[in-house]
Amino acid sequence: MTHFKLRYAAVLAAWLLASGCVGVPVELVPAAKVQSEAPADKPLRVAGLSQKLVFEYLLGDLAARRGKPVTAADAMTRAAELSGDERLVLHAFSLSMEADRFEQALAMSELMEQLIPSDPRARTMRLQALIALERADETFEVVVAFLKAMPEETASTLQHLAEVLSRQDDPSRWLPLLARATSRYADLPEAHFAYAWLAYRAGDTETADRALAQAMVLKPGWEKAALLELSRLREQGQRERVHEYAKDYLAEYPDRGHFRLTWARLLTEWDEIHLALTHFEKLIEIDPDHNDALFAAGILNLDLDEHQRARE
Repeated sequence: MTHFKLRYAAVLAAWLLASGCVGVPVELVPAAKVQSEAPADKPLRVAGLSQKLVFEYLLGDLAARRGKPVTAADAMTRAAELSGDERLVLHAFSLSMEADRFEQALAMSELMEQLIPSDPRARTMRLQALIALERADETFEVVVAFLKAMPEETASTLQHLAEVLSRQDDPSRWLPLLARATSRYADLPEAHFAYAWLAYRAGDTETADRALAQAMVLKPGWEKAALLELSRLREQGQRERVHEYAKDYLAEYPDRGHFRLTWARLLTEWDEIHLALTHFEKLIEIDPDHNDALFAAGILNLDLDEHQRARE
């Protein structure tokens, strides 16, 4: 993988993390010196920066520190536009997103693209702003561009996208977007899984069940999909169905350690100690150094011993 693609992949993995606060060190020149050296008919400059830029930057920084997000975002955006500095653009974008100034954040993403056309952060920023603005069609176009640039990241990108969209105020309005993505990548089980994930969060159980079933058809025994189904059944309070599903799945795929561990912990939560202990011991049998299973089995055995002594 090329250096650019490594960088691109790193951006994808963190594409919805908030931009860190960055600053431009401002070196103040004594006022007397500035006045003596600066021609009267030109704007005052401080350490090579215009008075207007320094003012807007300091105003934005101070407003952010004092909990005035809108003032901070507006001032830092003006500073970014005046400077054309990528650090200030990133900072202005971050402050704009925090202040719900999403159109302004979108403008910052466009400015970043103008400054560094090949920088994947610009597309990342644009995607964040478009989701916040609830512009589904434009969001889809950016997602497609992402996936064309990094096809090997398609599965992880779609899953991350589903998780992000599920946290929006109305996840159901984003279902058509993932339906289009799933149709485009119909042979990819991760695409169907991402669609199922979002559909469950949106309360569309019928759509979610179909998508998850298709994911399992394309990737039989897929542990991640099985865990999602287990979680869904548990949330619905179908305890008997959960038992049935877990038993059938582990009978067919006994080596699925993460699923077995999750199931054993759920049984412990339900106070089904003997059955839970059976599964923890099975994990130890498969892997004698399985720390989670060893610890849990030890605790449960102690618990059972105490109950036995109490009965005696």
